[in-house]
Amino acid sequence: MAPTLHCIRHAQGYHNLSDENEEKYHDPDLTPRGREQCERLAKDFPYHQQIEYIIASPIRRTIQTALIGLDPAIKQHKLKLILAPRAQETSAKPSDTGTDLDKLQEEYGEKLDARHMTDDWNTNKGEWQMNSESIEAHVVELRRRISKLPHKHVALVAHGGVSCFLFDWIKADSWANTEYRSYDFIEGNGGHLKETEESRKRRANGPAGGFDPSNGDADEL
Repeated sequence: MAPTLHCIRHAQGYHNLSDENEEKYHDPDLTPRGREQCERLAKDFPYHQQIEYIIASPIRRTIQTALIGLDPAIKQHKLKLILAPRAQETSAKPSDTGTDLDKLQEEYGEKLDARHMTDDWNTNKGEWQMNSESIEAHVVELRRRISKLPHKHVALVAHGGVSCFLFDWIKADSWANTEYRSYDFIEGNGGHLKETEESRKRRANGPAGGFDPSNGDADEL
């Protein structure tokens, strides 16, 4: 049976502070407020005990969000972050272009599992160019691989833009920073996802986990 997928948008990064910052900062860190959002996520996220597998976009803000916001799950289950280049943000702006893997590994070390990374993942060229055809192909494969995971609950820390593709064109800016939503796979529908009733009810009272909206097969991912 396919897992329930809990998708979390990253916390506030410096690029979120202004449109200019999206061009000014390459792969920016979280702001102090963003770290506060992650600390709140660590306290409020209701699925730490169930999470058996954590996937993160290899962008710095998603890595940092996962490490802080899902710290209880990481410690309880001794988890590493599985870096998934297919979950990276969907633009070639400096703020959405990732840091080279060797630098990430130097900073985060054993906290990361980089088995699925490629040398060219952050070049915005070839199969990694930022156009709808390439992005859609990556998202289809990402969903397929997640659906085959032998876990009941999986967390994915990603971005507003890629969520449009993942969840059938949900509006990107409808996700607050550190908001989380839960999805089940629709059996027999090509790996598409449907938001759980529990998640929809939770969102009826406002974005869960957020502060304010910001300006291969079963062999794992």
